[in-house]
Amino acid sequence: MLKITWKMYYLSSLFVFVSLLLNFLLIKSPILYIALGLAYLIYFSFFAGNFFFMRFEFYPKLIFGFLMLLSCFSILGSISYYLYKLSNPIIIFIIIALPIIYGIKLLKYPLGIAIDKFRIDKNFIIRLFLVIVYFVFLVFSLKYLNSKATTDSINTPWKLISANFFVLYFVMSIIILFISYISKSKYILVLLSVHFAFSFSIILIIYKLGFGYDPHLHIASEKLIFLHGMFLPKPPYYIGQYSIVVILTKLFQVPVMFFDRILLVFCASLFLPVSIYMFLKDKLSYKKFVVFICILLFLLFNYSNFTYTTPQGLANLFLIILIFLSTLFSEYKNIYVAMIVLAFSIFMLHPISGIPAFLFLTLFFLWNSKIKIKKVIFYSLSAISCFMMPIAFLIFNYFKKLNLDKLGQESGLNLFNTINPLHLFYVRFINIYDFVYLYARNINLLILLCAIFGTVLIIKSKELKEYFVYIVMFVILLINYAIMINYLRFPFLYEFSLRIFNMAFYFVLPIIFIFFGYMINRIFYYKNNFRAFFIILFAILFTVSFYVSYPRSDKYENFKGYNVSASSQKAVEYIENNFSKFDYIVLSDQSVGASLIEKYGFRKYYGDEFYYSLPTNIRGNIYSNFLDILELDSNKQDIINDAKDKTGAINVFVVINNYWNPSDKIMSDLKKSAKKWTDIDNGKVFIFEY
Repeated sequence: MLKITWKMYYLSSLFVFVSLLLNFLLIKSPILYIALGLAYLIYFSFFAGNFFFMRFEFYPKLIFGFLMLLSCFSILGSISYYLYKLSNPIIIFIIIALPIIYGIKLLKYPLGIAIDKFRIDKNFIIRLFLVIVYFVFLVFSLKYLNSKATTDSINTPWKLISANFFVLYFVMSIIILFISYISKSKYILVLLSVHFAFSFSIILIIYKLGFGYDPHLHIASEKLIFLHGMFLPKPPYYIGQYSIVVILTKLFQVPVMFFDRILLVFCASLFLPVSIYMFLKDKLSYKKFVVFICILLFLLFNYSNFTYTTPQGLANLFLIILIFLSTLFSEYKNIYVAMIVLAFSIFMLHPISGIPAFLFLTLFFLWNSKIKIKKVIFYSLSAISCFMMPIAFLIFNYFKKLNLDKLGQESGLNLFNTINPLHLFYVRFINIYDFVYLYARNINLLILLCAIFGTVLIIKSKELKEYFVYIVMFVILLINYAIMINYLRFPFLYEFSLRIFNMAFYFVLPIIFIFFGYMINRIFYYKNNFRAFFIILFAILFTVSFYVSYPRSDKYENFKGYNVSASSQKAVEYIENNFSKFDYIVLSDQSVGASLIEKYGFRKYYGDEFYYSLPTNIRGNIYSNFLDILELDSNKQDIINDAKDKTGAINVFVVINNYWNPSDKIMSDLKKSAKKWTDIDNGKVFIFEY
């Protein structure tokens, strides 16, 4: 057994700090930045794990230690930002101070590291062969995906990818399921994390310039903090993610975009398998393969939130980890500190997840306390909390003084219909998409049924008290959702309410996995042919979930968002290089605005209007002028004049991408009224000057 005392720890820490400082001031080697950055994260993640999770096994201690390290970056970085700014001296202080704190526990409890003996069992050769085959397929898949990576505007990655790729993913899923079935070692978790990472990374690989609209705004904000330590006005949220990205970027000295893009995919693939494992290994008295297969069943859900980095996605991930961690409280009482730290980090990432996180902790600790009137307080607080999210939005509106009179009317599916058996989605099977959407459109109902069956199991085993808080949180958030969609007006209300609806299901995940464990254990009591059938069925459903977790354009759905393209970037550069001295606004879709913001930042406003049209869900802004221009029968000149009147700008540029369905007719009309027009990148984008 390797034993580490506090003296050994602090001497080795000093060596790491001095090496980092020397490389930063004198050597400036890119390779050393990466090597020392990795050494810092791995070494101090383990001791952070020892500080917060002393009784955990080696691998979970390392992984959860990394989670705590990121959480502390998030909290300390956010506090520094709001009080002053996230400057280089403060980042250096955070990087040095945290390891010093993590070593305090060694003063009383020296750390012993036991190295497991390597054992070869009868299935070792089979497992090794299957792992090699899996990685051969993985390398082939990654090379194929990389060959399809694009800088063009697309609305779905599947437009570029052959149907044979899904066959390959299906085969890889069968292999990983079978490896899990014959494995006993907890280190199979590493391989499960690899499969999670592969499943989550299609957007990361295919979209060379990034996906969506919001991520480009976040990258622009992170660049400003990286260069200047802050930007004004200081946003009331998101700083948790910005702090993590900026601190990691300073540590490794790589472009800001690198850590922003990989952060959520990497964290989700690392934290989710270990969190589910720690919950199930003690809660289920089944063989280990049941736990490993249950972990993979997370891939049955739509995991689109974890395929590209956003503060909301990262906050949701941390919330799920908090929920699973809380199930360990009865056995590991000291993890309450880690739970509180994680809740603060979630709030710094995004308050929509942070408010439920703090409410959950309050109810959880209250329910597990010995206060005499705890039930009265618990039920009273639960009742009040049914209104917490609408109240939070109203308070935000009070301070921001949003003009709700100009708010566009939102419409969308009432999500209660997705869990109502009377609204079951069913079609005749004509092609594969019918089966795909039979699963995708009914997934919420299936999840609810799994939660109900899991609740029946815990009632039968007399464990309802242990899981009661999770059920209460589920009900509270559904009530909050119902109030919001019926009585609240707010920008992007449908999107925010959707997040709250989905968040409700996070709180019953432990109950769902109890049902999964029972189901897998029962299934694998039967003959081998029956087991093989379910392995194939799970692999098919993994493949379906893999498909529907990304934007799609097929007979059922047509995703309307287009990514930032190289052509959009060239259009922005053309306008900025030739007309930056002039007074102008640009009417364009959000991908062009995202290109501008990522490269040039938020440099110019006309009152409340940004000089590139951006979707804000407020009626009458210049983005609505752009949408009016896309109407075939609209009077283009009148629309241009209206945009000028709103902003006072002298010049107006209209940017049209060629992926709009009636783009030829729109551009033909614009050419008649424009003073001048220019095509970019062989007609992929047209710029019209007024």
